[in-house]
Amino acid sequence: MCAADTYALQVKSGKTYLLRIINAAVNDELFFSIAGHNMTVVEIDATYTKPFAASTVQLSPGQTMTVLVSAAQSPGRYFLVAKPF
Repeated sequence: MCAADTYALQVKSGKTYLLRIINAAVNDELFFSIAGHNMTVVEIDATYTKPFAASTVQLSPGQTMTVLVSAAQSPGRYFLVAKPF
């Protein structure tokens, strides 16, 4: 991959970020994770849920999910992965 194909997001250590994850695929279920981080799921399909921690989440086609991610790891590069089932 070249730099034009990669997006880098800088975060501040110790802050918590809210991510809205959307599976826009038509036929594929996707697994989403962030290397070295846990996420706290707080909403699924526009419905608040009892928060729970997960290292990987699964989204069905058209499904949405809101997660909280704390930037608590040492400074570095951490990849975000979305992989089909």
